[in-house]
Amino acid sequence: MLACPADELACPRCGTPRVVIGCEIIEQLKVEPARYFVVVTKREKRACPRCPEGGVVLPPVRPPWEP
Repeated sequence: MLACPADELACPRCGTPRVVIGCEIIEQLKVEPARYFVVVTKREKRACPRCPEGGVVLPPVRPPWEP
């Protein structure tokens, strides 16, 4: 699972730590000659429990070929 960057872990409005509220799952079908496989990327979603108008943050998506 990809984690949010450290500078986005606190609410910018009140400073309260954002809590994980779920994750986004990205699936990609990749093809190799005579081989098929799915790459699944899970990114945590964080939001401030005290400031819902602060929105949700997610870490950036890395290309599936990067570790």
